[in-house]
Amino acid sequence: MDTQWGQLLLVKSALVLLVVLTGASIRLLYRRRKLQQAKVLLRTDAVLALLITAIVGVFTYLTPLPANEPLNWHVMGEKIHMTAQITPNVPGVNNFTVKVWLPETLGKPKQIVMKLQDAKTKDIAPLEVPLVWTEDKSGIPEEAYGDLKMYMYTARGAYLPYPGYWNVEIRVMDSNDDETVYDKQIRLF
Repeated sequence: MDTQWGQLLLVKSALVLLVVLTGASIRLLYRRRKLQQAKVLLRTDAVLALLITAIVGVFTYLTPLPANEPLNWHVMGEKIHMTAQITPNVPGVNNFTVKVWLPETLGKPKQIVMKLQDAKTKDIAPLEVPLVWTEDKSGIPEEAYGDLKMYMYTARGAYLPYPGYWNVEIRVMDSNDDETVYDKQIRLF
């Protein structure tokens, strides 16, 4: 299970099963008139019922859905490196950033395309995120990858409209018209 809620549900289910088994044992002991042994099982049954009640109380404060983590996807290549970031990576408005490192001799990429497609509806065209070249004004020195230069593209918008599995496709075309394609599947809750 991905969440604490799911783990507690498994524990609660096991406790309910123990209560059923304890109840059946108590009934069997009462039929055989072994009341002393039945008293011990009655106490055990009461403790199990209190544990189940405590877990149900905790359920009211937990969410069954796991938290969405921001996407931070980095791929190292021989001639090109790529990093894609989606924050906060939830249904609705997100910030999209794609950074590519290309050899300085190639210069700026001709085209960077990011497409998002619902994994369950292949017959619907993917959503294209309109990335625009952005100058890095963070003041943080660029990470050096040999003779590679970083280019950053960003966008902001509601391109992940609802929860589910999404395929992220990034296409990078350099100045020589060589295209590199990256694919990854993400899940939004």
